[in-house]
Amino acid sequence: MSKINPIVTVLRDKSELLVRVAEIEDAASLVNIKFDITKEHIYMLREPYEFHNTIDIELKRINDMLHNRNKLQLVAEITNEIVGFLEFETKGIKKSEHVGSIYMGIAEHVRDNGIGTILLNTLIGWAVNNNSIEKITLQVFSNNERAIHLYKKFGFIMEGRLKNDIKLRDGSYIDNICMYKFVN
Repeated sequence: MSKINPIVTVLRDKSELLVRVAEIEDAASLVNIKFDITKEHIYMLREPYEFHNTIDIELKRINDMLHNRNKLQLVAEITNEIVGFLEFETKGIKKSEHVGSIYMGIAEHVRDNGIGTILLNTLIGWAVNNNSIEKITLQVFSNNERAIHLYKKFGFIMEGRLKNDIKLRDGSYIDNICMYKFVN
């Protein structure tokens, strides 16, 4: 079972942030924030019409995360509103159970406030203390300079570049960058 102690911190804008493990009661809020971020269609893989997450799907996801010691789902709250999340999971197969990938999103109205830094720091602390996890991986759009800067700040290294992997609405292409960090 994946656990962390809740973390309370004050953000750059002086608001108070709570970071904790996602709970069953968070399902609807997680569906909403994921859909809101998808609607921006800037840095997310899916288009809004491809978003099919439901409360039932999210409930199953949270339950799976809560009961697997190699998975972690964090939420970031300001005044009881989920404003960010970070999910980490392994593939569930023996030969690669030491490697997991992250998926993170922050609500637009609270970006540039340090929330991504706090979520990532929390995940890395958890991973370092989890003897099963050795490597954290991620993929990030090459035009997402803010996220790339954050990952580099935490020591993530570019492992590869998937050329023209993403085709935007206007027909132009961007690369998908694969990054990693060893933690154990």
